Amino acid sequence: MNAAVLGLQWGDEGKAKIIDSIASDFDTIVRFCGGANAGHTVVSGDSKFIFHLVPSGILHPGKKCVIAGGVNIDPFALVEEIKNLERNGIETKNRLFISFSAFVVLPYHKYQDAYQERTRHIGTTRRGIGPSYTDKIDRVGIRMYDLLQPKILLEKLKFIYNEKKLSFPGIFEKEDISPEPLVEQIIETSKRIIPLLTDTRVMLLESRKKGESILFEGAQGALLDINFGTYPYVTSSSCTVGGIFSGTGIPPTFLDRVIGVAKCYTTRVGAGPFPTEIVDEKKAARLRERGNEFGSTTGRPRRVGWLDLVALKYACQINGVSELALTKFDVLSGMSSIPVATEYAINGERLANFPENLHIIRRVAPVYRELPGWNDEELLGISGNVLDYIETIERFTGVPVRFISTGAERNNLIRR
Repeated sequence: MNAAVLGLQWGDEGKAKIIDSIASDFDTIVRFCGGANAGHTVVSGDSKFIFHLVPSGILHPGKKCVIAGGVNIDPFALVEEIKNLERNGIETKNRLFISFSAFVVLPYHKYQDAYQERTRHIGTTRRGIGPSYTDKIDRVGIRMYDLLQPKILLEKLKFIYNEKKLSFPGIFEKEDISPEPLVEQIIETSKRIIPLLTDTRVMLLESRKKGESILFEGAQGALLDINFGTYPYVTSSSCTVGGIFSGTGIPPTFLDRVIGVAKCYTTRVGAGPFPTEIVDEKKAARLRERGNEFGSTTGRPRRVGWLDLVALKYACQINGVSELALTKFDVLSGMSSIPVATEYAINGERLANFPENLHIIRRVAPVYRELPGWNDEELLGISGNVLDYIETIERFTGVPVRFISTGAERNNLIRR
């Protein structure tokens, strides 16, 4: 049986913990979208692993891990991540496989990202992901298989360099991104990557034929999806369920389960609408500190707010979620009551569905229902007010809750 773990909010939901908890049930774990802008964190005892490109299932010995064609890969960041894993005794040889067709993020993409962010104010991680996806759509992207042909790579980079320096003259005067020295850097770095390249689409098809199981690891969250998120305040890839098929080349019939992950409150990094955001900065700061809501990729403080059931139901619908995993219940433990948004209000009208129109999302006010808080005893026993909170979410979304995270450690997880 194959499954996907997908984020249902604006990212940072705790996907890696859920993946880590079920990875032992699967043969192969696959990243299919995004890039090094992802930050998937697994805490085990005194050890903390943050994954940006490598699937977090790599922590499980013997499991195959795939970075599919839908991921845009920073080769320099990937090599550092591999080295860090090896320093921590995590073997990647014959376990990590990378698609020939994945696109490459290069230093000039990061410069371009930072340059554009000065005026666009989207709130990107400045990891070059957006500009690399732009190059992909503009048909001037570099793919992993180009690393095998240095002469062709140089010619491609010269063409890109000459085009881009007209649009970004200040950026493309920098020596480290001119074609010749950049190719030298890439060739040196790619020595670690080239042995890992393979046709991952065929690999996954063969796994299916053998009866092996596959776990698809999502990045970011549904509300950041390029098509279904709060555009333009989104990421540049398809991080909803459809991105699995376009990002790997496998058909929808491969997928049996969709596990959606959400916090029991809501956070967001960067700009964009956030209906349930806590505007009282003192209250927001308390929740942020208690939940350690600082980006694992950028370190930026996250915006925090209450659970938005309207947005959560929408995310469940567009992903075909079959079961829910809810995280960070421990952060809300001890509160006397907890607001949960069940509708939006605008111009005297009530909205039960998440609007597609950004101009409406910006202006809606959440309509809250106050639910009673819980204590640690109720949390550990999944009883009383904790159970009421969970059942409220189940009734509203129509999706059963199967996983409940009660702390940061990998073993602080309850299955129902």
